[in-house]
Amino acid sequence: MNRQEITIEDIELLLETNKLLSSKLEIDELLYTIMNLAGRVLRVQAASVLLLDEKKRELYFDVAVGGAGEKIKGIRIPVGQGIAGWVAAEGKPIIVNDVVKDARWQGEISAGMEKEFATKAIIACPLQAKGRIIGVIEGINKIDGSDFTFVDLKLFEAFAGQAAVAVENARLFVSLRLEKDKLDGIFNDMADGALLASPGGEILRFNKMALSLFKDHEIRKLDDFSAHGYLWNPDPGAVMASGAGGGPFEIRRSAPKLLVLLGAWSRLGNGSDIDRQLLFIFRDVTETAKEEILKRNFISMISHKLRTPLVAIIGYMPFLREGKDSMPEAHKKALDVIDQESRHLAYLVEDLLRFTMLSGHIPEEKPRENRIFAARLVEDALAKIIFLLEAEKVIIVKKLDPALEIVGDTALLMDMLKSLMDNAVRFNGKPDKILRLGVAARGDGVEFRVEDNGPGIPPEERGRIFQWFHQVEEDFTGQVRGMGLGLAFVKKVVKMHQGTIDVISKVGEGSAFVITLPGAREEKVE
Repeated sequence: MNRQEITIEDIELLLETNKLLSSKLEIDELLYTIMNLAGRVLRVQAASVLLLDEKKRELYFDVAVGGAGEKIKGIRIPVGQGIAGWVAAEGKPIIVNDVVKDARWQGEISAGMEKEFATKAIIACPLQAKGRIIGVIEGINKIDGSDFTFVDLKLFEAFAGQAAVAVENARLFVSLRLEKDKLDGIFNDMADGALLASPGGEILRFNKMALSLFKDHEIRKLDDFSAHGYLWNPDPGAVMASGAGGGPFEIRRSAPKLLVLLGAWSRLGNGSDIDRQLLFIFRDVTETAKEEILKRNFISMISHKLRTPLVAIIGYMPFLREGKDSMPEAHKKALDVIDQESRHLAYLVEDLLRFTMLSGHIPEEKPRENRIFAARLVEDALAKIIFLLEAEKVIIVKKLDPALEIVGDTALLMDMLKSLMDNAVRFNGKPDKILRLGVAARGDGVEFRVEDNGPGIPPEERGRIFQWFHQVEEDFTGQVRGMGLGLAFVKKVVKMHQGTIDVISKVGEGSAFVITLPGAREEKVE
């Protein structure tokens, strides 16, 4: 019977599996537990787990449950081949309800099983831990013979997430236990700094590199760092109170000279957080940090230096145009080129200034708090690019609710909307350009919508367009006139204002950027 929705029983089973998985420390026992639980969760004939051999880029069956699962344990599958290999390469889950009709099917599950087990349908999910693929988990043939469904897939993904964390933690625990005799040498001789702390923050051990950095100070607990001028991000107290199993961190000291340490922390082993030690591994990245500061300062300086002559050039253009009618044709063309390129350069300089401003000079959590009419923001942003809109003969369609208000940094929000409008026009190669602008209520928030009828954004690009310096390739958009800073700036401003941004796009038909920001609360009258 096809599963139509996730039931209370399914959720209870997931909670039960999470408890069981977190209680297993032996990797072999854990893998068998995972497979048995996978069979219960999905009600399948068989389940298997393939772990990734990162050096050989191959998947191997470490354990399989159901059918003649033991016969396939020696099979290895190159990443990218077969259904499991595809899942490992793409990092995506998949359902194949008829393997015979799928070109990726190579019979890897059935190999060596003779007539004991015939694979008809497969559901597979990647096992991901800390952003990397560590294996693939599969369910094979539902017991009742029905097809796997989207609901099965969502349930299996949740289970796979639990399994991946359990496998990664068990691997770490086993590794630490098996290498106990060698741990001192590895810990002390590693090039990176490392320190081991108790769950309560007491420093248990420094390695040689860490000791060389902190030997001049009396540091016995994580909290002692601040007294010696070392600032942690996140704060050690936040790390200890966190329910997370690990994450990145930074230690920074400004005096007597700049020191920047960057690294990652993790809780060792399984069990409750109060019983798990904290391992911090870090590296001195001071020189890299200095280079970033110099680079940012250099870009900021150059941007400001360029801005001064540009203001003069653009400012004098109207006077030069007054005598344009009497100029030779070649001079007219030259004047148009100077006008166009100087404005383009001005846009680039503005982007650079935004980049330097938002890459380290404005606290993300503290934008200015002005009460603003959302529709007025849109109108003001339009006014800032009116020259471009008129030059490109853009048709503007507006649907703006004049009563809606938000609280935020007026200048940043206006530039954010201007960047979206500018992109909508500049990357639209169609002769009849349409720009649709909207402001509407959305729950307790306010929704801004900037929509164009341009080339659209390919699906594979939608997750990357908000990265600094990223652009959709020229052969798709027809032109690349900027530096890929506009949308990164937009996302940063949205994040600063605790909002969300979504992209709705269809290739060949256009794109819509939908930003939702918190609405201004009604002021109480006493």
